[in-house]
Amino acid sequence: MIPPDQLVAFLDGALDDEARATVERELDQDPAARRFVLDQARLDRVLRSVLGAEARRPRLQASILAAVAGQSADALRAQVLAHTSDRVAPAQSARPAAWDSLHAWIVRALPRFTLTRPVGLAFAGVILAAVIGWFLFRPAPVVIGELATVVGQPTLHRGGHRSLLDSRPSAAIHLGDRLETGDAGKAEIRFRDGTTLRLGFNTTIEINHQSSAINHQKSPPVRPSEIRLLRGQVWTKVQKTTNAPQYAVVTEVATAVARGTEFGVRLQRPVVAQPSTFNPKPSILTAVLTVKEGAVDFSNAFGTVQATAMTESTARADSAPTEPRRLESLQTVQLESGATWSLLTSPLDWPEAATKLVGGGGSVDWELRTLPGTNGRPEVRVSRLPSGSPAARAGLRLGDVIAAVDGQAVTNARQVAGTLLFRPGAAVNLRVRRAAGEESVAVPVAAATNLLRGPELPAASTAPLAALLRTWLNAPADPTSDAAAEARRFAQAAALSRSGPVRATAFNQLGVAFELEDALGPAVRAYGRAVYLDPDVPLYRFNLALALRKIGSFERALEEFEAAARLEPGSVPARKRVAEVTSVLGRHEEALALAEALVQAAPRDHGVWELQAQLLLKLQRPADAIPPGRLAAELDPDCPVAHAYLAEALHAAGRLDEALAAWTEALDRAPFEPVFHVNLGVLQRDLGQSAAAEQSYRRALELRPDFALAHFNLGNALADRGEHTAAAAAFERARELDPADARAHWRLGDVAVKLRQFQRAERAYHDALEVSPNDPEALYGLGETHRLQRRSAEAERAYRRAIELRPDYAAPHTALGVVFHERGDVDEAERLYRRAIELDPAAAAPYHNLGTLHREARGDLDAAERWFRQALERAPDDGESLGGLGLVASQRGNLAEAERLLCQAVEWNPDSSALHNNLGEVLRERGRLEEAAPLYRKALALNPDNPAPYGNLGILQAERKQFAEAEKTFRALLDRSTGNARLPVLVNLAMVCSEQGKLDEAEGLFRQALELAPGHPRVANGLAAFLAEHERKLDEALALAEGAVRAQPDNPGFLDTLGWVQAQRGAFEAAERTLRRALELAGDAAFALQVRQRLQTVRERIGAVRDPTHPANP
Repeated sequence: MIPPDQLVAFLDGALDDEARATVERELDQDPAARRFVLDQARLDRVLRSVLGAEARRPRLQASILAAVAGQSADALRAQVLAHTSDRVAPAQSARPAAWDSLHAWIVRALPRFTLTRPVGLAFAGVILAAVIGWFLFRPAPVVIGELATVVGQPTLHRGGHRSLLDSRPSAAIHLGDRLETGDAGKAEIRFRDGTTLRLGFNTTIEINHQSSAINHQKSPPVRPSEIRLLRGQVWTKVQKTTNAPQYAVVTEVATAVARGTEFGVRLQRPVVAQPSTFNPKPSILTAVLTVKEGAVDFSNAFGTVQATAMTESTARADSAPTEPRRLESLQTVQLESGATWSLLTSPLDWPEAATKLVGGGGSVDWELRTLPGTNGRPEVRVSRLPSGSPAARAGLRLGDVIAAVDGQAVTNARQVAGTLLFRPGAAVNLRVRRAAGEESVAVPVAAATNLLRGPELPAASTAPLAALLRTWLNAPADPTSDAAAEARRFAQAAALSRSGPVRATAFNQLGVAFELEDALGPAVRAYGRAVYLDPDVPLYRFNLALALRKIGSFERALEEFEAAARLEPGSVPARKRVAEVTSVLGRHEEALALAEALVQAAPRDHGVWELQAQLLLKLQRPADAIPPGRLAAELDPDCPVAHAYLAEALHAAGRLDEALAAWTEALDRAPFEPVFHVNLGVLQRDLGQSAAAEQSYRRALELRPDFALAHFNLGNALADRGEHTAAAAAFERARELDPADARAHWRLGDVAVKLRQFQRAERAYHDALEVSPNDPEALYGLGETHRLQRRSAEAERAYRRAIELRPDYAAPHTALGVVFHERGDVDEAERLYRRAIELDPAAAAPYHNLGTLHREARGDLDAAERWFRQALERAPDDGESLGGLGLVASQRGNLAEAERLLCQAVEWNPDSSALHNNLGEVLRERGRLEEAAPLYRKALALNPDNPAPYGNLGILQAERKQFAEAEKTFRALLDRSTGNARLPVLVNLAMVCSEQGKLDEAEGLFRQALELAPGHPRVANGLAAFLAEHERKLDEALALAEGAVRAQPDNPGFLDTLGWVQAQRGAFEAAERTLRRALELAGDAAFALQVRQRLQTVRERIGAVRDPTHPANP
């Protein structure tokens, strides 16, 4: 007979799945209990229907009062059901969640009506008053937000009701709800104001009720004031909302309060494990606050701190929060859309499946992979084949295509391996296809055993378990199977036997079946059920931990690996996994200590040496990683992973040729492993073998088209070759596949800058900084984008932030130097260039920039030449520095040498706008105007934002009397010029307008220039010359000319203008003295001819004044 308290719990939904299934089976054997449950279900529907309308409540009151006047609990129940049977709501009606708590209370209260009549009547009155009051005055549920994303099967508790949520978003979230994600679940809530809350694995939260929300239903809150974190980790982004309520994440350790910020809180109870025993030591619960943006107050009874952007504080239950420490990067709760999973390792393969199944299974110790075939159809190939395996001994080869098994055509790897799994000790007949044709191979199937101890089962259970497993494995694979299909399989496992150990085994086998379909969420839940039913079996713990590791729940995985190691202390596989996951959690030194203990325990196990090499690489000790990597490869020459770790260690240590040989060994053993091809490509790129590197990346993408890392590295190879458009497409695909990788974002920004797509570049850099706010490379790239758009102040901020985060980063020092160079602060620019050289003496850019600075600003051509030559020593094919030497030669007057150097520089760097422009300048100086013009136009085509070619082309056009074309060119330059850079453009544009007779327009342009720089002597001189030439406003012209000469008394051009203004005003003697002085200063320059002509004109005018018969007089 079922105990009454268990029946009540069954009706209240308070039993777990296993206990509930037990009650359901026992109800078949207990008619009285079954009748009680059916009556309670009817009563539940009756009360819900009756209490649904206001008019029915008096009739219910009368019914209950009459009933309790002298009847038993059973009679009362029967009478209520009979009296209201015509008003019963349909059985399928949805039960209001809030009804559950009241229903449970009534179920417990009704049996108490067996008291004496007066006491029972009073008690019934209390019940009736409570029921009516509850329905009349209970608060309506307050919707506070909705589920935006669900992964797995989180559990929602509302009003005592427990339900599973599917992966469709938009389910309402109420105040008072409790949400649990479990081992394989994640979720994101979006509150009504846009604030988001993400829950990680094994996280439980409660959204607390607010009295204001209950009392003011007309204006419900837009977000909760308090989230109570009971377990796990949350990440929240709080909207900045006017008059929004306080928003806090509360734990039993400390409280985090913020408004308009982004932060995360996680609860953890650190466990210190002894490497030999893995016995945990209890420790104090801690809460860790991580702030990405804004400021958060973090407090408990012992004190308060304020954590700001990119800082972290830890609070314990017995002490105040720590002072926030600065973070370099963030690890936040990531959610994939829908119910998809980001796998952290390759999918479960069949040899591994055989070791996970209780009792093991058949294996030929190979690995199969389904790959695209030559005809476009998928083919099942042998992707890994140890030399001593049964498959190799039978004559199979790497790369063989499995066409048929036991006469059945093969369509996927699952079909082949599923056959082997049930054939240990027997043989399978395979039809394999090779280049020479097809042939048959009979392969003996070995029996694979479990890595850890499994359960001891009765012999009678073997056949039913095998039959059930065969049913699951023969079903079509469906990684996106719905909750109903999962529930059906769970029910099959639960119904197999009343024995707990047998059912646990069934759930373990179900976990393996799910994992083979890559349905990791159901696999985790199945393994978890096995652990729940039989917690002392290390195999179940180990299998659960492996699945948890795959979905990224590393802390839970570590718990289960440690539990497996405690249950089977001598297990090397369990201890290896403990060390590995400890390292994944960032505890590398602790992991290395665990690995060293393993080396002592199992010195002939190649896996422990691989692990040690891996951990030493993570600790940036590549030289130390080489010996264990080499020993692992010697202990198991067939293991491609051992050769791969050795290759990685050799590469990191700079021994590139040896690394290449090691990668060749790894790929000889695993030619279909895309990760190996990518890593080989990285090495080939470092060796300068760019074509080979690109081929390796493309091979990886043939094997795995959705491999983000391969797309990223392909983008790098294409960018190296200057194919920036193709590189941008590769980076776009990489960040689409892995949006959490900041590198893909900022590398896209880099090539977008090369393509002069500045808005696209800026978006990409901001995306990178959204993922990694303290990424110096992204900040440097963002600064470059700002600088090239002439947003100097923003560029400076980005460079300085990059330097603050990484003081030894040379590139932003160089770039910041360019900012100051362009501003005219050459001393600060030189300091920054020299600092960049100290940080990275091998980089050519700061040497080149120092050469430019000394040539342009210092006028020190010898120093400029030295700097340019040092740049070429570091980058022998640097066309820009070679072009710098060409400009030095030009300034020294050696135009032939300048032309030679600049022609070679253009050949080295054909995409340089500056080099084409400079070569054009040299040719123009040599009088070859027809050759110069196309170079200026090419410079403009390469970089439409480069101002220099516009100015030079405009001047050339003016010299060729092409004034209309010159005007267009100068106007285009004016549109691209800002600040003082507009001055020479306005003056040149005024001059060509003057030459076309547009005198008013020309004068207006001169005056715009003068307004921009009122004291500028060249602008004043230009306007004075224009006014004198056209005999306009000569008094003003005289004042302007005199001001220019006062500023530069020895400038022959200014003296020439003043002399001509004086002559135009009739002051011929003064004009003669001024022009004579200008001629003395002009020397042998071509300009002296103009001064001499004007001086001759003035002298003729003087003669005419003295002699009325002079020819100059009319």
